[in-house]
Amino acid sequence: MKTKRALLQIATSTLPLLFVIVLGWFGYRLSLNNNILGIIFVSVSIVFIGWFLLSVLQPFTKHSWFVVLLFFILCVWGAITYQPVSSNDSGFISSFIEPLNKALSVFFPSRGSFDDKSEIFNHISYQLLHLSAYFFFALFFFSIFGRRLINSSRRFLIHRSKKNIFWGDSRGGTLLANDILNTNVWQQVIFVFPLNDRDVANQENELFEKIDAMGGIVMFRDFDTIRYVPQGFSHYFLCENQDFNLKMALKVAAAAQCKKQRLKIYLRSEMPGVDYMFRKMTNIDLHILNQSNLCARQFVLENPLLDLVPEEKIKNLTVDFDFNVLILGLGWLGRELLKKTICDAQFMGSKFSATVIDKNIDFINGEYRMLLVECINEYNVSFVEDEGINNIGSKEFFYWLRDNYERYDRIIVALGDDALNFNMTHSIANVMIANGDLSPQKKLFTNIKNIDKYLLYSDYPITMFGRLDRLYTCDVIIAERMDNVAKAVNYVYWNYKNEDFEKIDWKKAENIWVNMCNNNSTFAKNSSRAVSMNVRNIIRISGGREGFDNAVKNTELLEILSKTEHLRWNAFHFTEGITVWEDIADDNPHDAKLFKYPNEKAWLLKHACLVKYSELDRISEKVNDVRRKLGTIKTKGLEDYKEIDRMVVRHFGLFFDILTNVKE
Repeated sequence: MKTKRALLQIATSTLPLLFVIVLGWFGYRLSLNNNILGIIFVSVSIVFIGWFLLSVLQPFTKHSWFVVLLFFILCVWGAITYQPVSSNDSGFISSFIEPLNKALSVFFPSRGSFDDKSEIFNHISYQLLHLSAYFFFALFFFSIFGRRLINSSRRFLIHRSKKNIFWGDSRGGTLLANDILNTNVWQQVIFVFPLNDRDVANQENELFEKIDAMGGIVMFRDFDTIRYVPQGFSHYFLCENQDFNLKMALKVAAAAQCKKQRLKIYLRSEMPGVDYMFRKMTNIDLHILNQSNLCARQFVLENPLLDLVPEEKIKNLTVDFDFNVLILGLGWLGRELLKKTICDAQFMGSKFSATVIDKNIDFINGEYRMLLVECINEYNVSFVEDEGINNIGSKEFFYWLRDNYERYDRIIVALGDDALNFNMTHSIANVMIANGDLSPQKKLFTNIKNIDKYLLYSDYPITMFGRLDRLYTCDVIIAERMDNVAKAVNYVYWNYKNEDFEKIDWKKAENIWVNMCNNNSTFAKNSSRAVSMNVRNIIRISGGREGFDNAVKNTELLEILSKTEHLRWNAFHFTEGITVWEDIADDNPHDAKLFKYPNEKAWLLKHACLVKYSELDRISEKVNDVRRKLGTIKTKGLEDYKEIDRMVVRHFGLFFDILTNVKE
């Protein structure tokens, strides 16, 4: 890949390189007449060509094998160039030793005057050999003493649209940068570090060596005042410090807005409402990267709860099963796992319950009971109140676990640290094995982000999930392939009154996805993502793709699938803290929705459709009455919320095809 990248840089820079060569040739002609301008032209062209070659070959110059190989090639070339003109000189010394000696002397400019050219058979080869030797000397020098200069100057060879700017040092950023370099030879990565890091020599050297080794470029900037944004369309803020990410992203976006530059920003943050801070910045395309959300989505896709259900329990599009999950740790990841598992367990005929154990249970219990009361009541979420049990790893905890683990279908460990997660899960597995469960990995899952450290333990009877090298990839972060179905869902939703679609107009779908709802808002996108997570479940309980096609043609079966989708839709909103709007206001212009800030629609607070499927007709009638009163019935038309569920469900076959045959 690095070879292709170097060749590509040479190819894309051919025209400016040819221009400099012509400039040097013109200067050379002038310098023959002792013209000072010609000497300047020659000097400038030689310096530029040398810099260009060194910059392009930078991925190789740091390898000793490359320098040795190049030195060997030049020696062989010199030995051929210095072959004796006279055919009488055919001895070993005159035909090999002497030419090789002269070739080696080329690398030492202090050796004296040039050779007698009358003894040289090929003058062009002779001149090119000497020029190459000088470039080799410069390359050798810069490969030892000038790597940082060459590394930094390489950014001038790259077009702005091909630069990916990473702000700060992070594990996720390094993984994504490596994937960018290994996936697309047209792209380049640039890491920007704060100037104060340069005061610590060892840290500076480590940062440079790490980025330079992967083929990236290193820059240092003053992070306190961002007046000049490094040229690049895509900017990544992926550090573990989320406050730093937000602060720097806002600074860069503001600086770019002053310069009227348009940017694409990838911001890692798990704090709610972050997108609201960018609502007035129309110059950026904002992508919020919630690592916990991505990890939980990946977990559910790889380990669907439907795997727990025996085939005989799935009949007539219903699932006769009670899901029971134990979650250890309710930090950012634990919360997202709880949300996703609740949504993943919504079927006609099924029930769900979850038990949460966390050392900060008093705060979590109080917060949840105040802000997510519907979620707790609807999905039987309970919190262990015993302080001793909540001290995960204590004697009380393991005694409780020994007596209760059998009633849980899934035990998910998300304590926030790889080592803590692994050690705790291993101990739990030992308890389960001691009690006769010889396959604890079927129900015991633990979050391990840096899987490389635990590869030797991959045969342990536990199931690991959430490895960062599967999250921070071009497919997930940049191409957003996990969102392809969500974009199709969103396209169908915004056109649901028109027709059934046999295919998606991806250009229009992308445009709707970017510009939907509020500027840089993520809630509506997450809602469509939640629909996409349910596609495989709907197809599976239908008996496959063909069974689904037959089901949606049957009115009664279509209603069952629509009720299932509505259960999932309710679950998404309840787990996000959205509550039921019992009585729609007669003057509400937003139909069944109630926002915290109606003029900007920043946060959805209540929704009248968070009721049973059978009650949606009543909500539709109320909304239509409000539209008639406000005079918007002509522009918005009559609403039918049941038909929205039916419309979306009828397209699940299309969504499944997109899911299994990724859109290119």
